[in-house]
Amino acid sequence: AALAQRIVRAKRKIVASGIALEVPDAAALPERLSDVRTVIYACYNEAFVSTTGTQDRALGADAAWLAELVAHSFPDDAENWGLAALLATQHARATSRFDKAGDLVPLRDQDRGRWDTALLARGRQHLERAAALRRPGPLQLQAAIAAVHGEAATWADTDWAQIVGLYEALLRIDPS
Repeated sequence: AALAQRIVRAKRKIVASGIALEVPDAAALPERLSDVRTVIYACYNEAFVSTTGTQDRALGADAAWLAELVAHSFPDDAENWGLAALLATQHARATSRFDKAGDLVPLRDQDRGRWDTALLARGRQHLERAAALRRPGPLQLQAAIAAVHGEAATWADTDWAQIVGLYEALLRIDPS
């Protein structure tokens, strides 16, 4: 109900302000895409760690789809591919992230046999596409961290040295 009310207020503000729905010019696009990625990522997180206390895996799937759509629509932006890679890789674990009671299952305890290998592969493809653009960013590094976890057959098989190196690189780019 609160979200619906926010949407209604936003629509009213747009109409009252006369804000036009248009594609921004090329100079404004990078900043706008950053905002779009932030919203998509927030929607994905809301699907699993909801502020309402409920989980909405369909919202997560929609966010992952939208991230891919943005990446395909603006293929020269490496962070678009980074977000698509991150969400595909994270969504590959969706069925094993929570137990039957709805409680979070730590990564080390997840049933990796339930992970979606096709989504993991798609995440790796998106990450490779981002890397080919040679403009690393925080989303790509987060996707790489998720991919390393996704490639490990077990928690013990995780390449922890690579994880540490990726987190160190992420800290340099985005200390938050």
